[in-house]
Amino acid sequence: MPFKTETSINIQAPIGEVFQTITNLENSVHWSSQLWECKLLDDTSMKEGSRFYQKIKVFGRIVEYEHEILECVENKSFVTISKDEVMPVKVTYQFEMQTEGTLITMVSEGETGSVFQTIAAPLLQMLTLNSMNIYLKELKGHLERTQSV
Repeated sequence: MPFKTETSINIQAPIGEVFQTITNLENSVHWSSQLWECKLLDDTSMKEGSRFYQKIKVFGRIVEYEHEILECVENKSFVTISKDEVMPVKVTYQFEMQTEGTLITMVSEGETGSVFQTIAAPLLQMLTLNSMNIYLKELKGHLERTQSV
């Protein structure tokens, strides 16, 4: 069963700084409470086809995922897909300059397998939205603290 979850937040920081912070994967563990480890596997540049590894706290457990970067357009969008066999998830980050900072929209799309089906899909969608909101609020807090210093 397919699911799609979307959320947005306005961050009082320049679009370039917001984009660089999100795409600096290895540094993300310093401001995100959900990420325990994150590193590029291929090289040090963010580009289509690059792979990265994450240890992330999901539903109270630490899980490991490998992701591929599907798209990386500076200051516009960043798209990844997890290489999870049970439930691959595509995550899109879209950046839009606003009068007051940067609007970032995060969209998560996946397909629940037969294990989850209709009973777990709504719960999974709710938990995914909660996780996305935490991530974006922590990003906002981190960037807005550094803007005020």
